[in-house]
Amino acid sequence: MIKRMNIIFSVICIFIFLSAYGDSISTVIPEEETANKEEETGRVEQEGTLSWKDSHITLGRRFDVAVVKDDIVYGAYIDATGLVVVSLNTQDGSILSEAEIEGATDLWSITADSQKNMYIVGSLDERDCFWKIDNNGQVTVWDDFELENSAYYEYYLHPQPKGMYMDEKGIFYLWYELNVPATEFDREAEPDVYTMADRIYVKDSQLQTLYYEQIPDSNGSKLLGFSFDRVGVPTILAQDAEGVYMRELAENGEDVPRIPIDGIEPFTEFGKVAMTEGGFLFCQGNRLYRYLFGERSYQKILDLASYGIFASNIIYLGAENGSIRLVDNYAAEEPSEYTLLQPGESDKMQLTLGTITMQEYSDLESAVTRFNRFQDDIRIEFINYYTAGNHFDDEVERLKLEIIRGNVPDILEVSMINWEMLVSKGLWADLYGFMEQDGECRKDMLMPNVAEAYELDGHLYCIAPSF
Repeated sequence: MIKRMNIIFSVICIFIFLSAYGDSISTVIPEEETANKEEETGRVEQEGTLSWKDSHITLGRRFDVAVVKDDIVYGAYIDATGLVVVSLNTQDGSILSEAEIEGATDLWSITADSQKNMYIVGSLDERDCFWKIDNNGQVTVWDDFELENSAYYEYYLHPQPKGMYMDEKGIFYLWYELNVPATEFDREAEPDVYTMADRIYVKDSQLQTLYYEQIPDSNGSKLLGFSFDRVGVPTILAQDAEGVYMRELAENGEDVPRIPIDGIEPFTEFGKVAMTEGGFLFCQGNRLYRYLFGERSYQKILDLASYGIFASNIIYLGAENGSIRLVDNYAAEEPSEYTLLQPGESDKMQLTLGTITMQEYSDLESAVTRFNRFQDDIRIEFINYYTAGNHFDDEVERLKLEIIRGNVPDILEVSMINWEMLVSKGLWADLYGFMEQDGECRKDMLMPNVAEAYELDGHLYCIAPSF
């Protein structure tokens, strides 16, 4: 127990530096909880949260787009001379192949097929281009493919590619956000009026359009994601005034039934989506959720901060055989990394840090994320006791009751709690005692007026990371 408490104190010292830019009050240690559960991990489970083992592989290059297929990472980026496309082994990050396309100026999406041929959408000389790089390094380019029935370059914004996908038959699915004639949705609209839409062009191997599917991007309607279900059927995830739903692509305007997604409120912003066996994964905020078709419900499966991941940095999210695979750009100017999350208990010591905040992503959570990214021995589980939609004051009272009962994390952010009233309960550990033993973080290193402001009867039960 003493070793565990010393580790917790060291973590607090690190957070003082990591979150120094923030305005959150720092943490306290629930002494009674750790004394009673010396052999436990200290985790406070949240409903639907699973345990995962994580591994990170540095890929050596910083990619703008990436996809993972059959244990190979396919990534691409733009440098001073043009487009660079690389394939790498997910086991060790070693390069399997590399190709360059001079003069390319933009890059939007990449995919690959089972033969390890790579396909890229970007631009060359201000023209949209589609490149195929086969497994022998030969490059084929299409720079004249059409986006039928759209405004394209005529006085409107350039169509924005959102993604590219390919099925096992070699059919391409190009997702664009673009201006289309309003008559596409309203036959009585004026012929020179355009409206925004999300459109998926279905094209053959020569990029000839077979048909397209579209969702108006207005009045709450939005295409949220596209993927293939477990039997390979192209499927969209979308929302409209009736709610969030899924359905197959409607070829030739045929009427395809929609599948309501119960329990999910319409989104103002939807993160990465990945189809899985029996459902799909999606990010909101810095949380990863899973929707299960059979149960017609969704649950949070992990906090990305606990695994050192910022959702905003993810450039690829996928799932295979129960594992989660992603590629992200964690640090500015640093290479991309491949992360594999597999179900199972981690070998790391797991500590918990709790807070109660209405912020979607707080400075304290950012500090936790950065701490976890490069830690081999310790993982901090970040717990927010506030549930969206509930009254904040009620949540604070609920947390106080949990504290009195001893159901608290190892470290707690206490700015919203009258923690002084709970000192008599014996829940908090005195940080001065750890400073006397530590040597590297000493009492005389603190600014006296700041430390004294947080003292209570000569003891220091909490500390501010900034002021």
